[in-house]
Amino acid sequence: DVSADGEMIFNNTVTQAGHRFVMLYETNDPKYPIFTLKFAESDDLVHWRKIPGAIYGKKKYTGGPSLYWIPEEQCYYLTYVDLFVHPVVRKLNYRTSVTRSKDLVHWEDAPADRAVVLPDYGNRPDPNGHPDVYELNASDAEYLEKDGIVHAYFCGGNQWGVSDNQTAEYHGTLAEFFREFYS
Repeated sequence: DVSADGEMIFNNTVTQAGHRFVMLYETNDPKYPIFTLKFAESDDLVHWRKIPGAIYGKKKYTGGPSLYWIPEEQCYYLTYVDLFVHPVVRKLNYRTSVTRSKDLVHWEDAPADRAVVLPDYGNRPDPNGHPDVYELNASDAEYLEKDGIVHAYFCGGNQWGVSDNQTAEYHGTLAEFFREFYS
């Protein structure tokens, strides 16, 4: 899709924050790295207004975003795909990281050693079709809280077409889950 500014819009996510809805979307704005995240708000899910200054990832790769409003903290939590170099094999890998904000302008990243989801390097996402491909990606996570358990759904694989869908669980609330990365 193309925005009114001519930017391409890629993945997006919407959360409800009180009486308004907030949409996060990836953009190809040439001022920033590809998939920089921008934000818009709406009262009716039809008419959207960009939020001035609300941008995340101005100086780094971000992608596969997921945005959540935690009312008891009056805070947004955002998970996104983050690039990192594997410390042993020195190859590019993809993990899911988390950041938070009260106003969508100022962000606090969780410590770099506290990824939400890391690749399982022993996993072969398609051992029959692609026996030489091992996982180096854990991305595009979404979360659902039900009956005191947070269910995480994400993609494994290699980011180049060989992938699988994976799940994980956290026993607690979504608010408790996100706070774990900052304690």
